[in-house]
Amino acid sequence: CQLFDIASDPLQTRDASTQHHERAQAMRAKLRDVEAAHGRYELAGLRAEGRAWPEAIRRGLSGDADAAVEVAALLDDVDRTYRRKAAEVLFELARPETSANLRLALTRDEDDLVRRWAALALTRLGEGAGRTLELVEDKDRAWRRLASLALAESGDNRGEETLVDWWQSGELDFRRARQVAAALGKIRSRRAVVPLLKSLGDVRLRPYLADALAQIREPAARPALLDAFASERYLMARQSLARALIALGAGAEMAPPLARFLGTPDPIPDGLALALQGGFLSSLGGPDREGLERVRQGRGKTRRIQVVLPARGNGKGVRLLVLGRSLGASPAAVRLGLELPRIREDDLLPVELDPHRFIEFALEPGPTPRQLALELPQELGLRPGTGATLALWQSEQAEIGALAVVPLADEIPPPPPEPWTPGASDSSDDRVDDGT
Repeated sequence: CQLFDIASDPLQTRDASTQHHERAQAMRAKLRDVEAAHGRYELAGLRAEGRAWPEAIRRGLSGDADAAVEVAALLDDVDRTYRRKAAEVLFELARPETSANLRLALTRDEDDLVRRWAALALTRLGEGAGRTLELVEDKDRAWRRLASLALAESGDNRGEETLVDWWQSGELDFRRARQVAAALGKIRSRRAVVPLLKSLGDVRLRPYLADALAQIREPAARPALLDAFASERYLMARQSLARALIALGAGAEMAPPLARFLGTPDPIPDGLALALQGGFLSSLGGPDREGLERVRQGRGKTRRIQVVLPARGNGKGVRLLVLGRSLGASPAAVRLGLELPRIREDDLLPVELDPHRFIEFALEPGPTPRQLALELPQELGLRPGTGATLALWQSEQAEIGALAVVPLADEIPPPPPEPWTPGASDSSDDRVDDGT
């Protein structure tokens, strides 16, 4: 479990559970209560003969990583069935604090299944175990697959072919598919690129496929990822697809869909940062390189900036996006609007902001810049597909890394519902015979 402060960390990159320990513990307890009442959780807690597993194993089966130490203690239990299940659960939880128990089980337990699971769990933790290299050649396909997964997660590609075949088999459930995709990305499997691209139609897996393809860094994946990005309906997947495209060297070809996704009611949170990385901010309604440099050096001054707004939109207005922060302890003021008309043309005269046609907003303090989105008033006369000259004033404490003006856009409408197919399942074929 992790806890995020979405006000200060909207992308959920920093676990705040240590700063809010009591709240995190209370939420964990509530989550356990919910899980304990869930039918699937209760079924997972039953052994084959109808007896209940120990509470630690039941929690581990539900994915509760906080139970790992208690599960590891069961590796010393006299009941071989408990030891087998404990080792299997520890393979799934992959918690480093259990490595000492697993190492003892690998060297001392007389049961072969316990030793197999312990070897795979240790390999998954990056500690290595020679037994895993035997299992990758095992006669049982399920053990070969799991050994290949553990090796790949630790950066070893000796099971690459097995993993690609597993992916193409269609026998992966969602949880395991995420793991296999990430493992193929870790070993930068080029032979996995086409199979992964063929799976982009799976809406749940799309963000994880994009992350894997970004790690593999095969430029040939760009066209398919760009097509997927341009029609993506979900924010998390948009971010992953966009990051993958940037990692693969995409540039201005991303501007049209990214401009749209910055104009939707829920704009993509790191859009300006991605445009900066890709070097196409000016194609997104931002200033060119020289203009951006003037903005960055303009604290305490009024600067003239020129932008060309992207075309299209829904005709309902335009939006300003600013990537910035306050360098002080309090918010920093920024004003953007039209330039006050001059009596004579003279580039030496200072730029002045029209006192009747501007908006004012504040940048919040923080360790890193954040993206802010504001709708601009119609009085500014900005139109999609046209150029505009604006005046920008920022206080001494305001730090602006990028800005852009994009048309407001409607969300992509949902697709028509697909007919239900009887017999469809989400089961996995990576189970092994544990003898219970």
